[in-house]
Amino acid sequence: MKVRRFTMKLPEKIQRERKKMGLSQEKLAEKIGVSRQAITKWENGLASPELEKIVSLSECFKVSTDYLLKDNITEPTPPQESALKGNKRMSWRTWLGGSLFGVSALIIFVLWRLSVRFPISGMTGNGVHLTGFSGFLGFHGILHESYVIVAIGIIGLILLITDFIRIKKNNR
Repeated sequence: MKVRRFTMKLPEKIQRERKKMGLSQEKLAEKIGVSRQAITKWENGLASPELEKIVSLSECFKVSTDYLLKDNITEPTPPQESALKGNKRMSWRTWLGGSLFGVSALIIFVLWRLSVRFPISGMTGNGVHLTGFSGFLGFHGILHESYVIVAIGIIGLILLITDFIRIKKNNR
């Protein structure tokens, strides 16, 4: 990957970033608490913003203060990019998938523990021998319901995996 280096002074950067965001000088001035004339002076190189205003510009433009202050720049980079990625809200698919998988896994685990604690051993009326987990479920008449619970858990797992893959692709 070839990185292009270029030189750009603070006045050019302020004007470039403002225009990139589609802001007028007046709107930018309102956002950071200065007059429109101050923005004009900064963009024309007639005055320089105070450090506090550099930080405000950095936050407004979503670029680092290094990008604004240094002349030799490769590309503007958002400040604390990895921290911003970690703070993203969980998608509804992740939440739903995790909930479905978690609840179904918990139900199956509780049923399995009950089958271990209260084992079933016997015969049904048609001669089928009941033992173990499936025997426990069959004896209590919840064998088919357990299939539905497992299917719901698999759907939840699929939602989790597809959302994870989507997030990985977006972060490349």
